[in-house]
Amino acid sequence: MQIKCKDFDPYHFRSDFVLPADEFWRLHMQAVYRHFFAQWFPGEGFRRILKTDLFDEATIPFHPSLDLRQHGTTLVGLDLSRQVVFRARHHLQPGCQLAISDVRQLPFQSESFDLIFSNSTLDHFSEKAGIKISLKELARVLAPGGFLFITLDNPHNPVIGFRNRLPFRIMNALGILPFYMGATLSHDDLVRSLQENGFSVRHSTFADFSPRLLLVWYRRLFSSAQTQCTGRILRGLWRFERWCSRNCLVRLGCFIVVWAEKKGEVA
Repeated sequence: MQIKCKDFDPYHFRSDFVLPADEFWRLHMQAVYRHFFAQWFPGEGFRRILKTDLFDEATIPFHPSLDLRQHGTTLVGLDLSRQVVFRARHHLQPGCQLAISDVRQLPFQSESFDLIFSNSTLDHFSEKAGIKISLKELARVLAPGGFLFITLDNPHNPVIGFRNRLPFRIMNALGILPFYMGATLSHDDLVRSLQENGFSVRHSTFADFSPRLLLVWYRRLFSSAQTQCTGRILRGLWRFERWCSRNCLVRLGCFIVVWAEKKGEVA
């Protein structure tokens, strides 16, 4: 799937804000997610939407959300960390509901949601079994005919493979990983696991070709960079993302991206 730069201006941020070291990458990924959602969104609204990770919302004070709430009556944000949930609630739109829970044991009734947005949530477990348990839970709380947008680390990306071989303590001390990154699934294993849990995979691809480590170090070396420079860097990342998708490099993306529908008739 090719990414079209002319589709929209993917970045929106306050002109007086200086980005922290890691936030070039986070803003870039928000633009990538927004693009896929715009391409794959079926068009109708959703009654209830679940977002299974709030780290971005807790980290970026002016978080350019995917505007999920405009597509549904209720948006529920979930995270395992009480601190993350507390920080995120100050940055989310009024009316969003928040929950603290492990995604392997969700505190919701079956078939509670019409859309689940799960970005890089299930790749923090030490074993693949945690991913598969979580997929069953996501399937349980999603209504028949509902949609799941999910991303996982791509194990075939050489940077991801090398990173996962290094001790987390070292990566955390260097500021490369703010939290533990664990097991993941290959593209084919993820698709197969989704199908085993009653999903029909509508779209799948790979994303994120950004040099994240270089971005982090750049911001630390040039912490006084002006917002105008920030905008140029972000748009350069977007063009690079598009170029990689055009030149058959998609399998080198850091993330596997899947849009799936739960089988069954809508109530």
